[in-house]
This record gives sequence, structure tokens and C-alpha cells, in this order.
Amino acid sequence: MKKSAFFVMTMLITCMTYGQEEDLNTAELKGHFLGLQVNELVRQIFSLGSTTAPSNPYFFNYNYTSATGKGFAASFAYSKDKFSNDDNFNTLTTNIDNISFRIGYEKKNLLSKRFVYSIGIDFLVESQKNETENEDNFSSQTIKTTNKTSGWGLGPRLNFQYRITSRVLIGTEANYYFKSLKEKFEIEFENNPDNNDESETDIKRLSFSSPAILWLTFRL
Repeated sequence: MKKSAFFVMTMLITCMTYGQEEDLNTAELKGHFLGLQVNELVRQIFSLGSTTAPSNPYFFNYNYTSATGKGFAASFAYSKDKFSNDDNFNTLTTNIDNISFRIGYEKKNLLSKRFVYSIGIDFLVESQKNETENEDNFSSQTIKTTNKTSGWGLGPRLNFQYRITSRVLIGTEANYYFKSLKEKFEIEFENNPDNNDESETDIKRLSFSSPAILWLTFRL
């Protein structure tokens, strides 16, 4: 995290130095933009050793910017995974569904002819579901556990972008969100429903995402 903070501060100071020497026009940023997360693509191309996924979940980002630099942005992500493990004793099947969405206001500025930064505030909603079925191959007893987490969040976001061309940009972001979530846990015994149980927990959390995500953005 210290390295990420140092990187952001260095970029900010450097870009502000350039920006003071140039005649900058925010109207150059006007338009509709579509961004794609390309972390996995870059990892495949350069065969990076680390396989750790960034904490920022979003895959797609759309934003509109007016001639004054003011606008809005919306990001979305959906993932679905299913895997199973079968041995001589148990058959284990897991389904995971994740949905994340955010929308918010942002203000873009040119730090130099090439560098852009934006500051925004987002409202977000999240839903995560992890469902596992464990079947005993000898007794045919099936135990199903379900863990659901859903809720909303709010917080600031900081973006940095480099303009490769007037229509292609590459950049990163950091955000700091407060999240109010509800976690629900259920366990069901197919052959013995009297043992079924469920519980709910309210979670309040501060979530920081460092500049690990890489956005490739196109002007539409």
C-alpha cells in the first residue's frame, strides 16, 4: 500500500508540474467513454508471475464528460463460477455469483496535454452468493450451505489516465468506500430438515482499493 501511495503522489506532483507550463482546455475531454479492465490481458501478454486479482471488482466502466469536465460514471461487474470435486466419500459442488454496480458524479481535469485526473463520489450496490452442496456418497445425505452478502456503499474515487491518443486512454484508480452489508448464512439438511439453521449479521466496513486495476478506455 505504501508503494501505491508513493506512485500516486509522484504522478500527481509530476503532472502538476507539467500542467503549470501548458495551456490546458478541459473541453478536450468532452464526450462519451467506455473503459475495460485489462489486468488479465496484460498478465497473459507479459506472463506476469503474480495471479492475485485486484480488490477492485469492476469489469466495465462508462462515463460522460461535459466541456467543463463535469459528468458521471457507471461501472458494472458480473461473475459466475461453478466447480465440483468428487472423491470416494463425498461429492462437493459449489456455485458462486457476484454482482457489483456503482454510479456517481465526477470532475475531470487536465494536468498536462497527456495526463488526466478525475475526482468523484460513487454510490454502489453489491450482491455475492456462495452456495455449496455436499453429498455423502454412502448415506446419500445432502448438506446445502448458502452464504449471501448484499448491501450498499458510498465513497470517493480518484482516477489517473494517460492519453495515448485523443480517443484512447489508459489509467488506474483508487477508491475508499464505506459499505453497509447484510450477511445471511443458511444450512439445510435434505434428510433431516429439523437440523436446518440460518443466521444474519449486519456488517459495516471501510474498503480501500489501491491503484492495482488497469483501465483501457475508448472515446465513443
